[in-house]
Amino acid sequence: ENENLLLTPFERNLEVWRQLWRVVERSHLVVQIVDARNPLRFRCEDLESYVNDVEGPEGEKGTGKGLRKSLLLINKSDLLTKDQRRQWADYFDSQGIQYAFFSALDAKILQEMRQAAEDAEASAAATATTVQQDAPNNTQQSESGSEEEGEEALDPADAEVEAKLTRLAVKDADEEEQAGGESAKPDSEGHEEDDEESEDEEEGEDYDGYVPRARDENEDLRTRVLSVLELEELFVRSAPELSKFADSQGKVPPKLIVGLVGYPNVGKSSTINALLGEKKVSVSSTPGKTKHFQTIHLSSSIMLCDCPGLVFPQFATTKAELICDGVLPIDQMREYSAPVALVVKRIPPEILEATYGLTIKRKSVDEGGDGRSVTEWDFLAAYAIARGFARSSVGNPDEARAARYILKDYVNGKLLYCQPPPGVQPEQFNETSNAEVLKRLLALRKKKAPTTR
Repeated sequence: ENENLLLTPFERNLEVWRQLWRVVERSHLVVQIVDARNPLRFRCEDLESYVNDVEGPEGEKGTGKGLRKSLLLINKSDLLTKDQRRQWADYFDSQGIQYAFFSALDAKILQEMRQAAEDAEASAAATATTVQQDAPNNTQQSESGSEEEGEEALDPADAEVEAKLTRLAVKDADEEEQAGGESAKPDSEGHEEDDEESEDEEEGEDYDGYVPRARDENEDLRTRVLSVLELEELFVRSAPELSKFADSQGKVPPKLIVGLVGYPNVGKSSTINALLGEKKVSVSSTPGKTKHFQTIHLSSSIMLCDCPGLVFPQFATTKAELICDGVLPIDQMREYSAPVALVVKRIPPEILEATYGLTIKRKSVDEGGDGRSVTEWDFLAAYAIARGFARSSVGNPDEARAARYILKDYVNGKLLYCQPPPGVQPEQFNETSNAEVLKRLLALRKKKAPTTR
């Protein structure tokens, strides 16, 4: 209270905590998944201490203390630049934390592209087989027709060449159709308005172009965003020896159990789906989708244990930070000006205008402003007018509805801001990423939205 700190609205349902205790007791390696945009907000040091001190289930050899290991998995690392990952790697190394960078979205897109390529290849092969089977019949029909008309019949070699050309044309058409289908892949923002959907699709195309990055062989291994196979190998390397978990009869566990824990909406279920290569666990943007822990057999030697997302008791500065971090549900907030003010403070006005195609009013010196910065109310009014959000009573801009959309875009990463490690200035940490985002948005040349009702 003396330092004006706010305690996070931690989970008070004892049954949810029992799910966590059961996951930790069953697991040999506990992976704490955090959001790359603010790793320290989602990291719980008390959980790491608990994993180190927890005793194993009844019948396990010894007390179980100090046997289990922890791993910090930094998900959504595709939102960080290479230099930002390097600065976080330096910090984690200085603290002695075992960590790894991963992106479930990267893995998902790569798997979808690989699956689309395999489907296109199979479709082309099936079409080529059909054309090849129909080629003799077409040749016989052309020969009979030419004999009746007194014309010269086609040579078999010419018929074979024609069939090959037909197959190549069909294959090219399939590849063009497949390429068109990939480029038209919609973004996953989930907005309801048609104009926002069209904007998101345009940005999604550009986003899909650089997410599956080419692997740089000279990249520092500490900052590399791991692939699915590399992550599985890391689980095996980081886990303790299973012989330490033998029961009283000396029987060694047949599989390595990896427990996945963390805050709601950090991507635990998405990470599991990326590891499995297909949708096995229900995924939702609403915090707290997973209600009970689930066990999934990843391979013959690894089993995953997904724990429900829960908020750990930690200190935060303001409730607005918890909303912007996605800890608190946006649809249930009552006061929206403070979180939007935090977004306006973190995101440069040029990026806000380029993202939504707005012209935000800036207060002059005579009006009490500096002529450069914008306020949350001016931003909300400009967004509401551009989207046609108005109150039904008097027709004024509906700032509350606009705030919900803006905050969801911020949580989803459409408005990108990344917290720096301790000792680094936020403006310097986000300077490069802001420049890249602004360059990409200006290249889209979005049409400016109306500024009046």
